[in-house]
Amino acid sequence: MSNLNVRQKIFLRALIECGSVSQACEKANIQEHTGQKYLEDHLFLEVYQRLMRKRMREVNNQIQKASQNALNVLIEMMNDPSQSPKIRIESAEIILNFAYHSLDNEEQKGCII
Repeated sequence: MSNLNVRQKIFLRALIECGSVSQACEKANIQEHTGQKYLEDHLFLEVYQRLMRKRMREVNNQIQKASQNALNVLIEMMNDPSQSPKIRIESAEIILNFAYHSLDNEEQKGCII
């Protein structure tokens, strides 16, 4: 990112934050054609893609943590005798459906023999 000029860095931060070129240009106080020109620059695009991959990894990690928390809640509900049978059965069904979909996805990827 150090090889980008100040205006490119400002636009890059705005683009990552906004997700829209026109909004990022407005926020960075540059013309839209300038933003498009930056996006055609190989160095700028490389830095942008690297930062977006990093951000997506962070989001994916958060989703995995939240998924584990959600699963724990479902397991607690399923095993809690004070819950109604309907709630316990629905919790079990959700867990089983998720497990079957996960297994199916792994088979489609060829991860399971």
